[in-house]
Amino acid sequence: MKWFSIICVMCLVPLAWSANILVLEGVPSPSHHIFITTLSQALAARGHNVTSITSDLDDYKTPNLTYLYLDKLKEYLESPAFQEIDMLEYGTMNPWLSALFMPWYIVDFLDSEIQSTGFRQLLDYPDDFEFDLVLYDYLLGPALLPFVHKFKNPPLVGLTAFYSPSTTANFVGSVFNPAFVPYGYIDTFTVTSFWSRLNNYLLHVVDYVIREHIMTRIFEYHLKKDFPGMTSITELQQQMKLVIMNRDPITDHIEPTLPNVISAGGMQIQALKALPQDLEDIMASAKKGVVLFSLGTNMRSDTIGEKRITEIIGAIREFPDYTFIWKFESSFPLEVPNNLIIRKWVPQNEILAHPNTKLFITHCGLLSTQEASWHGVPMVGMLIFVDQFLNIQKSIEFGVAVTIKLATITSDSLKDAIQQVLNNPTYRQKAQLRSKLFQDQSETPLERAIWWCEYILRNPDVSVLKSRSMDLNLLQRQSIDVIAFLTIVTLVLFLIFTYIIWKIIKRCSRKAARKGNRKGKLE
Repeated sequence: MKWFSIICVMCLVPLAWSANILVLEGVPSPSHHIFITTLSQALAARGHNVTSITSDLDDYKTPNLTYLYLDKLKEYLESPAFQEIDMLEYGTMNPWLSALFMPWYIVDFLDSEIQSTGFRQLLDYPDDFEFDLVLYDYLLGPALLPFVHKFKNPPLVGLTAFYSPSTTANFVGSVFNPAFVPYGYIDTFTVTSFWSRLNNYLLHVVDYVIREHIMTRIFEYHLKKDFPGMTSITELQQQMKLVIMNRDPITDHIEPTLPNVISAGGMQIQALKALPQDLEDIMASAKKGVVLFSLGTNMRSDTIGEKRITEIIGAIREFPDYTFIWKFESSFPLEVPNNLIIRKWVPQNEILAHPNTKLFITHCGLLSTQEASWHGVPMVGMLIFVDQFLNIQKSIEFGVAVTIKLATITSDSLKDAIQQVLNNPTYRQKAQLRSKLFQDQSETPLERAIWWCEYILRNPDVSVLKSRSMDLNLLQRQSIDVIAFLTIVTLVLFLIFTYIIWKIIKRCSRKAARKGNRKGKLE
């Protein structure tokens, strides 16, 4: 019996597989952290040793998961200088100004990241420390990417809470589709007319040029001191084996993707936990149901101004039979109506899953939009900035949402939007249909993401997923050089043809003139 047990243990040993995984959370956003840490925790639960460098820390410890804290970056985000940025004003900014403003907004993070305790800790790791896999959120610049060079280029996988494959053009060879896919920060829903397509095309190209040819040089200049002999940012980025994105065709724009762009939209939506008893009582006792109101994690409700809060309260008072739950992060500055519950934090996923939740008033961040879609809750989109304008588009097209802008909100506009959704049962019916389509998958998004991470761990040298488009520059990849050549050839042939016709007409005219002159002399 003893030998049998030993043999069983020996047989199980090869099944025990523990890899060292480094996660580079370069986007200082709680929503990105929520998405990425879902995968980090799942990989840690499978026995892998995960080290994550981040500006957001969890309130609880997870076995096998270690956080290195970008504390100076967090301090900068909470500083008066950064807090002075008016996100509502930014949301009304022209898309061209957004495209030009965002890169410098990103560069501002760099010094804080470099000075952070977690950055210096990771820098002090020995160069021969072996990481078997690196997960990298690339969306807001490559400040952390040189660690791939430091640790001798372990397999690199892109991982981001954003949805657009166009952002992977630099890394895996995706192409832009500006004819029908809007630029990520554009504030219009459709690209239809010639001029809108031209504007959209130029926005994509300018964004690409800024990121690939300007920002990379700035980052390389600042980072070369800490990473001597560093491989160029472009070469490091192009080491990506694949990219895991927070996208799903049910909630996002349909866009062609390469086989190494993996969709894991809604990965953060996990098994439901029990609601706290007081919240459960509130949910159950709501006369006509509950309306959840949240502006997400990047925009605090207490920063929108007392005038807007007053307008929102005015609309809430118009629905006394509904219970409103508002995630409001500090002391509420006004008298609270009887049908309003104020909480500094709410378990959003669990409230949206509750059958008595009738409506979600949301900023339309991607994670919130997905969670409402997953649980079949119709929405009133209270749009603020960046991708939120596009996040809500498919919800409107599907018939599960209406939208207003927070910057110009009034009691009447919010009241009308709420009434439109609550009083028309088709919004709820279509939301339930969308939920059914979203959940009908062969595997959960998290299972898909885990499988692909472990696929790269099993096959670290895999190259079959790499597109030959990576050997082409942007002009070649988009066939701009071919189109330009054909245009020039066509123009030249047209000019030659026009010249020949002109010569023929001129010669015929001369002949006709000479014939007329001879005829005149004979007469």
